[in-house]
Amino acid sequence: MYLSGDIYNLDDKESLEPGGEAKYLESIAKAITNQEADFERIYGYYRLFIVDKEISSQYFFSDNLGSQRFYMNENTISVSDSFLSLMKGIGVDKIDRNAIAQLFAWGTIADGKTIAKGITKTDSDYYYEIKDKTIIKHSKGLKRFCDKYTGHNLYDFVAAECRVNKGNLIGARVTGGNDSRAILASILKSGNKPETIITGHAGNPDIPISKKIADIAGVDLVILDSDEHENGWIEKSYDFFDGCFDPVLAYRQLQTVRSLKAGTRLLFGGVGGEFYKNYYINPFRDKIIFQKASVRDVVNKVFGHNTGCYAWLSDSILQQTKGLEKQILELFQDKLEVEDDQLALFNHAGFYRLRSTFSDITNSITRDMIQADPLVDPRLIRSIADKNPFFLAMAIWQRRQIHRDYPALSEIETDQGYSMTVNPIKLTYERIKKGFFWASRVTARVRRTLGLKWKDITQNYWDVDYAAARQTDAWLKCFQICKDYEILSKKAKEDDIPLACTGIIILLGMNIEGMKNGA
Repeated sequence: MYLSGDIYNLDDKESLEPGGEAKYLESIAKAITNQEADFERIYGYYRLFIVDKEISSQYFFSDNLGSQRFYMNENTISVSDSFLSLMKGIGVDKIDRNAIAQLFAWGTIADGKTIAKGITKTDSDYYYEIKDKTIIKHSKGLKRFCDKYTGHNLYDFVAAECRVNKGNLIGARVTGGNDSRAILASILKSGNKPETIITGHAGNPDIPISKKIADIAGVDLVILDSDEHENGWIEKSYDFFDGCFDPVLAYRQLQTVRSLKAGTRLLFGGVGGEFYKNYYINPFRDKIIFQKASVRDVVNKVFGHNTGCYAWLSDSILQQTKGLEKQILELFQDKLEVEDDQLALFNHAGFYRLRSTFSDITNSITRDMIQADPLVDPRLIRSIADKNPFFLAMAIWQRRQIHRDYPALSEIETDQGYSMTVNPIKLTYERIKKGFFWASRVTARVRRTLGLKWKDITQNYWDVDYAAARQTDAWLKCFQICKDYEILSKKAKEDDIPLACTGIIILLGMNIEGMKNGA
């Protein structure tokens, strides 16, 4: 068996103890070969490959949240934890323009494809079997988002992972928001003191908040200045993230992994808080919440796409974007039609989109340490799936988690100027304050529609990084490659490209170069 990461059963204390993993793996292998595996009870952050010599079969799959995946080429029956190892020299005739259209439309490839035809990512809803030179896909039988989960809470998820890593150093990302703080509160309650870390440009308002959090929690804080770029930083990020993630944004992740103390095996992150703040649903703006939503409504709300106005894309890519809505609807039709809960519909689509992005990050980080993102576990998401979105506003779920696990962190303001208190009087005041904020945004939207002067409060955190990337040789080379291979229009100019698309173009250019040269 090949295991990358941690695997255990939260209800089986023996599997959480040192040495318990090996015995648990044996029971999993036996259950899978007998088709008796209960994947709902297999926890952790892992990818697993099993070879059964007796029946000449091989099985492989990842955790239920998709934090790690395998890449596979069904034409050659090749499976790897590295995309670049399968993509090398595959040939530029294998460029998948549909996958590239998805990248520009949604910032991710949502349906499991890669930019190389024939190479796909495994889906965490399934496990796979190689038998008779064929890859067979089997459903894990996971529960739906409308099936409420009444099992373990956030603390249980975090404490179990800490217990499995007893004796190892632990790291935790911390920001000015509330998701990473909720996880940190659970880590502290479990009796662990992690090294915390934040990346940001000088003047980032998250930094002083993170300092306050670290001081009150009594933990070390590492602050990484994102303005500092080493020679070849684009290329190093591309290699580290296996050619699967925007190399510009990836550099922050690479810096984080490098900067943690030697021996750190576990890194907690705050990915997934969207589900507990109803990010995908705004009851004050979207009429959709007050009526029965169709699959089309949900998909367009969660995904959407705006590449129709990207005149600098080639005709072949723009042509692909026209069919994306139909394509994503077909992908979700069998998954969403059966859901009978409004919030569960949005959570399912949101989970699918988010999983596509964060797995590209965590897949690579796990070569150095376990990346744990408990908020993305579908079982935990299901625990709030029956809540009215109105009662999830003001990050009330996170507030309760923090107050229960480490109340000393509750009064520190967030980057939005709110506390994390559960005090009814203060919470009511903050709700009113939030109401005035939304009223100001509605006013700004009306003024913009009428062509009047309005205040734009959009924060483009990554623009400085993208501007720095535009000064590198990697950008110039990849921009030209994307024109040569008709990703970009032949008439496209550098100034035509929004800064936010810089990383995608660099990623595509470097991938195409690797497909051509086998490097």
